[in-house]
Amino acid sequence: MIALAPLLLTIGMASGQGITLNQSGIGHTVSVTQESLGPTKTNQAVITQAGAYHRVDGFLQYGPRNLLTVEQQGENNVIGERADQGRPGSPSYDGTIVIEQSGHGHEVWEADQAGHRNELTIEQRSGGGVSAGNFADVEMQWTTLGRTRGNEATILQTGVGNRVGAKDKGSGLVQVGTGNVATVTQDGNGNHAATRADHALPAGGLHSLPPPPHDPFVQHGVSNSVTIEQDGADVLHFALQKGTKNELTVSQAGDQGTPNVVASTQRGRQNQVSVDQFGEGAFATVRQEPGGSGKARNNTVTVMQHGASGKRAYIAQHGPSNRSVVTQL
Repeated sequence: MIALAPLLLTIGMASGQGITLNQSGIGHTVSVTQESLGPTKTNQAVITQAGAYHRVDGFLQYGPRNLLTVEQQGENNVIGERADQGRPGSPSYDGTIVIEQSGHGHEVWEADQAGHRNELTIEQRSGGGVSAGNFADVEMQWTTLGRTRGNEATILQTGVGNRVGAKDKGSGLVQVGTGNVATVTQDGNGNHAATRADHALPAGGLHSLPPPPHDPFVQHGVSNSVTIEQDGADVLHFALQKGTKNELTVSQAGDQGTPNVVASTQRGRQNQVSVDQFGEGAFATVRQEPGGSGKARNNTVTVMQHGASGKRAYIAQHGPSNRSVVTQL
């Protein structure tokens, strides 16, 4: 049994609050709360943990220009639930969360930001062909009502067997509001961005699946964008965007003849999907259909597939004035 050494840091209202914490060994737990009100009061927390089975289990920062940096080195370290910058009614704005995990078996279960102009970066790195098994789940980035600039989320995973979403059948990344940006890069083999880790492709192809109950990338609102780059074999991706003028860009590089698969759904109008796939047996399915913003119309799909054989594309567009281009080379 591993003994946990809990450390609770609770800081009240003050100006220029700062925390720097370094831990090494096994099984430490950290909880941080910082609250500030007013344009001149800023929170900063820097947490470094080296070893195994560490947890940052609950951090909360309110107010403007908050900064949280967490670095975990080793194996099986966790960013737990209730990891928040701001909440509805007490927003965070111009805040930054940076999470860096090196090694394998790390998990990020929540890193939520409520407000506007917040930035989130998650880097999970594992070298060479080592099985990484890292997992990232950004439950919500919520944009303050009426703001035209949203939040930005960047997730980078290297190594083998990483996942964004798909572990608890929940959403890996949710953004709500206007002008949100998400960028996801997975470099290695066996990485997944999928509704379920054990999802099997049916005989009728991916388009014969019912709409998934949960999607790893979900955006609701106007002028949001998702960019996904997956470099390796056996990757599966679902994305759901609801609203107007949303953009999805997916790039998948094949490896050793294993097929890449992408599936996406956009609901609304003036949305765009661009898919670029390499490798044999590439499969793309795109749905553009009516949604909360009314009829589907003026949507665009561009699919380019490179490979010797077995390329397939399925596109379903509803409504007038849509455009689709499929190129198979």
